[in-house]
Amino acid sequence: MRNTDSITVLYVDDDSPHRTPIRQVLREAGFRLLEPGDRSRLDTSLREGDFDVVLANPHAIGFRGLEAVAVIKQACPETLLVLVIEPGTEMLALDALGQGADDYVVADPKDLAKLPFVIRRAALTTRMRQHAVAANEDVRALFENTSDGLVVLSSDGDPLIHNRAAQRYVAVLQAFFLRTPPHVAADLAARATPTDLEFRLDSGEEVVLSVLLTRVSWSGKDGFLLSFRDVTEQKATEEQLHQSRELLRLVLDTVPTRIFFKDRDSRYLGCNLPFAADAGLSSPDEIVGKTDYDLGWKDQAELYRADDFAVMTTGQAKLAYEEPQTRPDGTTAWLRTSKLPLSKEDGEVIGVLGLYEDITEQKMLERQLRQAQKLEAVGTLAGGVAHDFNNLLTTIIGNAEMALLQTDETDPRRAYLEDIRTAGERGATLTRQLLTFARREPQEPAIIDLKEHVAQTEKMIRRLLREDIALEVKASPDPPHVYLDPGHLDQILLNLTTNARDAMVGGGRLTIEISGTRLDYDYFTTHGLDPPRPGDYVLLSVTDTGTGMSKEVQERIFDPFFTTKKVGEGTGLGLSTVYGIVREAGGYIRCRSEPGKGTCMEVYLPKMSGREKPREVTEISGRDLAGTETILVVEDNAEVRRLAVRALTSHGYQIIEAGDPLEALELVDHHDGDLHLLITDVVMPHMGGKQLADCLTARRPGLKVLFISGYPLEPGYPLEPAEAAGPISGDFAYFQKPFSPLALAAKVREFLGK
Repeated sequence: MRNTDSITVLYVDDDSPHRTPIRQVLREAGFRLLEPGDRSRLDTSLREGDFDVVLANPHAIGFRGLEAVAVIKQACPETLLVLVIEPGTEMLALDALGQGADDYVVADPKDLAKLPFVIRRAALTTRMRQHAVAANEDVRALFENTSDGLVVLSSDGDPLIHNRAAQRYVAVLQAFFLRTPPHVAADLAARATPTDLEFRLDSGEEVVLSVLLTRVSWSGKDGFLLSFRDVTEQKATEEQLHQSRELLRLVLDTVPTRIFFKDRDSRYLGCNLPFAADAGLSSPDEIVGKTDYDLGWKDQAELYRADDFAVMTTGQAKLAYEEPQTRPDGTTAWLRTSKLPLSKEDGEVIGVLGLYEDITEQKMLERQLRQAQKLEAVGTLAGGVAHDFNNLLTTIIGNAEMALLQTDETDPRRAYLEDIRTAGERGATLTRQLLTFARREPQEPAIIDLKEHVAQTEKMIRRLLREDIALEVKASPDPPHVYLDPGHLDQILLNLTTNARDAMVGGGRLTIEISGTRLDYDYFTTHGLDPPRPGDYVLLSVTDTGTGMSKEVQERIFDPFFTTKKVGEGTGLGLSTVYGIVREAGGYIRCRSEPGKGTCMEVYLPKMSGREKPREVTEISGRDLAGTETILVVEDNAEVRRLAVRALTSHGYQIIEAGDPLEALELVDHHDGDLHLLITDVVMPHMGGKQLADCLTARRPGLKVLFISGYPLEPGYPLEPAEAAGPISGDFAYFQKPFSPLALAAKVREFLGK
C-alpha cells in the first residue's frame, strides 16, 4: 500500500472553470495527479489502476448524466469515486451516490478547502478495501487449495460452498447429513476430534473419511462446516500394520520360549504370553512397568537385575546360562536364559532383551538318567559279585547251622555260632538288596490287599520301633489292591519304617496311611514324576515327625550307598531298594520334607482289582526231610560242596560228589546203580550246569535236575549269559544261594516227592 504522501488521484475533468483551482488545491496537498484528456486515455488509466482515488466531474470528456459513475465503478469497483458538482446540483450528487459514487464535493471555495481531507479519507478507504479483497482472495485460495475437503451445508442440508478436494464427496456427505438426527449432528459438532465414517461413493468405491463437524454462519445462513480427510489408504495401512502386529504377537505367544524386554531401569516393557503365564499374569499387558521385585520370583530379583545391568553396561550378550526361578505357586523351575542388549541404530543401549526356555523337565530327566546309571552300575556290580559272595555266605551260614545242630543249648560257644549265622544272614539280605537294583532278583508278584498286608505286618513294625515312638495306621474303607511281590512290599515297609524311626531321635509319631487316589497329567508334571501315566493308584505314605531333610539331601536319597547315618549304622541301600522295587512295579515314589518338620514318603502303586490268592505253605518236619535216593552233587566250590554233601548225607541220601562237570560225567559212566537227582551249580569250569544237565538227562532219562547258583535266574531259564541260549528240557528246579542245610534238605525232599 502507498504512503499517504504518495496518494495518486485520477482527476477526470476537461476545461471546466473549476479545474484550475482544484488542481492547485490537490498539488498543494502533495497529491500526485493523473489527468486523462479524453475517453481513450481514461480507459487506459482505469485498466492500469495506478491510482488511489478517482475525482471526477460527471460531465467531463463527453459524459452525460451519471454515465461517468457507471463507467468508472465498473472498471474499479473497489476504488472510491468522489464527484465534483456544481453548486445547486446536490440532487444530482444524491442520485450519483445511489448509483455507486462514494462521496462528493461542491465546487465552491468553501467546500474545496476540505477537498484534501475527503481525498485522504477516500484513499484510506480504498486501500482498506483492496486489503480485504486481497485477504479474501488468500482465504479463497487457501480454501480451494487445502488438501482437506471442506463443505459448508446449511441447516437444511443444502450445499452452500465446497472446495476442489471435496468435489467427489459432496453428495455422500449431504446424504449422511440429511439422514443424521439433529441431536446426533449436534453431538458430533461438540466433539473436538474427528470421527471416522465409512461411505460408498456413486462409483461404488468404499472410502473412510475422518470428519470434523463445526457450526458456522455463511452468507447470513446458519449451517455446518464439514472438514474431512480421506483416510482410506491410511486405514488400510493401519489395518495391515495391526495384522502384522497381531501376527507377530501370535508368533511370540505361540513359541514355547519365554520372551521379555526391559528398559534401562530394568522395568518390563513387554513380554509374550508364556512368560506372562510363568509370572502368574493373565495378559502380557499386565507386565508393563513392573520389576522383578513385583513378581513371584522376587527372591531371584537381585540376581536377575545384576545380569540385566551387566548386559546393558558392557553391551555384551550373556547366552545360554542356567538359573532358578520361583513360580507363583512356590515351586522352583530351572531356566536356560539368554540376555542381549537392546540398542538403537546409533548404538545407544536402551534396554535388555531376554529369552529363556523351561528346562525343569530336562533337568529332572537328567537326574533320573543319572539315578538309572547309578542303579545300573550297582546292578552290574551286584551281578558280578553275587555268585562268589553267595558261595561264601552259603558256607558261612550252612556250617554255622550244622555246628549249632551239634551244639548243646547250654554250650557257651553256641552264642558265637549264632552270631556267625546272623552275620551271614545279614550278608544274604544285603546281596538280595544289591540284586534288586539290577532287577535280577527272582520275583513272585501277586495281587495283594495292601490294607490287610499292612495289618499283618503291623506287629513286626511295632517291634522295630522304640517305646518313645507312637504308631498310627490309617486306611480308607475300600480295600486297595496292588500287584507286587509280597517280599518286596515288606522291604518297602521295613525300609521306610526304619528310616522314619532313625529320624525321630527324641521320639515322635509314625503314621502309615493307605488310600486310593487318581493322578492326572498335571500332577505328574507339577511334581516331576516321569514318565507320566495318569490313572488310579494306591497311595502308601509313611510320615514321621523327625528331623526332616534339606533339598540337597532329598536330591540324593535314592542314590545307592548314600546315607546320612554314621558309619556302621546304615548301608545306604534302603531307599535305593525301595526306589527300584517301586519303579519295577510301575509306580512312583516322592519325598516331602523340610528341616525340623519331619518327612513324608509317598509311594504310588498302580491300583488293581481282585484279591490275593493265599500262598500255600507246606510245613516239613525233620522226619519228613529223610530220604534214601541217590544224588549227584556237582559244585566247583569245595566248601559249598562239602556243606551240601553233609546236609544230605545226614538225612540218609546216597551221595556222589564231583568238583567239576567232567568228573561228574566220568563218575556217572562208572555208576551202575540208580541216579535220582542231579544237584549242580550253574557256572563251572569246562562246562556249564545246563550242558551237564543236557548230557546226563540224555544218558539217564527221568533224571531230575536241581540247579543251585549265586546268580538270580528266572524260572525256566537257568542259564548264565555265557551259556547257550534256550531253556532246559526235562524236570528241573532252581535253588538260590545262600541256603541253609535244612532248607536244602527241604527243597530236595519237596522236589523228589513230586
